[in-house]
Amino acid sequence: MEKVDCIISLNITFNKNFPYEMGLFTKGETHFSEFNQAYILPHYYEKAPKDGVFDFDLMVETHHEPLLKISTQLAAVYIWDNYPTDIKGIRVHAANNLLEQSLYYKALWESERTMRYFDGDLDF
Repeated sequence: MEKVDCIISLNITFNKNFPYEMGLFTKGETHFSEFNQAYILPHYYEKAPKDGVFDFDLMVETHHEPLLKISTQLAAVYIWDNYPTDIKGIRVHAANNLLEQSLYYKALWESERTMRYFDGDLDF
């Protein structure tokens, strides 16, 4: 597997039916005209990063050198179950660039969700 050449977009969503499920959706470009599949691979951490931003690599699976040197667009999805609650952002790396997205809006979404499901009882 090799890193894709560049990342075009990164979108992060949260599943409202499963509160601790995050979806990472990326688009990228590679110089491989033929590839099997694109993956988003998380970096391994023994402890959470100090800045709260978790790193991933956008990878492509190939079996040989490219037959044609053309730019090919691809997409990859990663579903993260039980992500850390203190996460501050996501950073996805490619060979020539990276994209980082803050999760500031996640805190707003969670406070909205808590208020929406609040039934008047302080014992959540």
